[in-house]
Amino acid sequence: MVAVSELHIKAGWAGFNAGLHDRAMDHYGCALKLATEAGDACYQAVALTEAGLTTVEHGHPDDGLKLLQVGAVTALDIPLDEQRAVVVGENGRSAV
Repeated sequence: MVAVSELHIKAGWAGFNAGLHDRAMDHYGCALKLATEAGDACYQAVALTEAGLTTVEHGHPDDGLKLLQVGAVTALDIPLDEQRAVVVGENGRSAV
C-alpha cells in the first residue's frame, strides 16, 4: 500500500504540473487514504503537503494553508529513525 501511495503522489505531482487540479487532488486523496491505512506518517504528510500546495496554486489559499498545517502536524508522527524523513541532495540541501 505504501508503494502505491508513493505512485499516487507522483501522479498527483504530474497532474499539478499539467494544470489538472482535480486529477492531482484525486491522486493525493488516494495517496493519503492508502498511507493512512498502512500507518505511514511520512507519506501522509507528503500527500497533505502536496495537496495544500496544489490548493494554494489553484486559488484557495485558506484551504491550502489548512492542508499544509495538517501535513506539518502529521509530520510530527514520523519516527526519528525513519530513513525517508530527511533526504540530503548532492548540493547539501535537505527536504522531507
